[in-house]
Amino acid sequence: MLLGVGLPKSLWGEVVTNEAYLINKCPLTRMEVWSGKPTYYSTLKVFGALTYVHIKQDNLDARAVKFVFIGYLEGVKGYKLWKLESRGGSRVMINMGVTFNETCMGMK
Repeated sequence: MLLGVGLPKSLWGEVVTNEAYLINKCPLTRMEVWSGKPTYYSTLKVFGALTYVHIKQDNLDARAVKFVFIGYLEGVKGYKLWKLESRGGSRVMINMGVTFNETCMGMK
């Protein structure tokens, strides 16, 4: 997955966590069979998809910053994102208000 998207090898842990999340969302999970309620797949996104996050900045600065989707967090209604441009600050962000472009991959 990392090679296909062009992300650095340091994010291999995010790939493993994302895969475990997706395996637990399989349609034949014990919880779904036990509860009788269907699992919702509308929140699933493509790993490595290009995303845009609205950042409040000065009037002449860009309002949307490019990120790459790298996974989900348990118990949080947000997406885990990795910043493409590293101009100071943290490279990882958790945000709910994200616009996805699933036709483009992050670093390619």
